[in-house]
Amino acid sequence: MIIPDVPPVFSQGDVVAWVGKRLRYPEAAYRNHIRGRVFVEFIIDKKGKVTNPHVMKSSDHQELDAEALRVVSVLPNWHPGQLKGKKVATTYILPVSFSVR
Repeated sequence: MIIPDVPPVFSQGDVVAWVGKRLRYPEAAYRNHIRGRVFVEFIIDKKGKVTNPHVMKSSDHQELDAEALRVVSVLPNWHPGQLKGKKVATTYILPVSFSVR
């Protein structure tokens, strides 16, 4: 795994807020007060594109996992990480939380 000198930066500001605005709580999970956290791992390539998203750690609820993966799959481009002044592909892990209030 490459650890960049300069980490990738989300081009739209706060990635957690961006995901939160687009996340749709699965109806059945909401009705049943199911909550959880999904850890989605992906690669930000040299061009800043999100590639290879997958659930690294499941919430133990398939609907929550699928929704977290859906939203991460449509993330816009990032500013890629850099190592010694060169753009590099970087692995990123994003926690996505679901909670019923």
